[in-house]
Amino acid sequence: MRQHFGSGGYTPWEWSKLRAVVADPERLDDTYRAWRRGAKKVLRELREQGIDCQRVSVRVAELVAWCRGQDRPVDGPARADFVAHQVQRWSQGLE
Repeated sequence: MRQHFGSGGYTPWEWSKLRAVVADPERLDDTYRAWRRGAKKVLRELREQGIDCQRVSVRVAELVAWCRGQDRPVDGPARADFVAHQVQRWSQGLE
């Protein structure tokens, strides 16, 4: 079975909303531009290693609702799990 990996992607607007709601703002880059540069680097490195990784567009309202439904803070581990959940739904043809 092929594994699918994802990386959360944000528009500048969603990035601003994310920074306003996260429980761990110190773990985020200070600017959208800095985050985007780092995200591109990580995706490139993963692909160079032969890992199929897709960008998952994250809508902050959906992330927040998912975290509430899971009774979790909107933090790094929850963001990662949300993206993994989205990738799983996509790989099963549910998205």
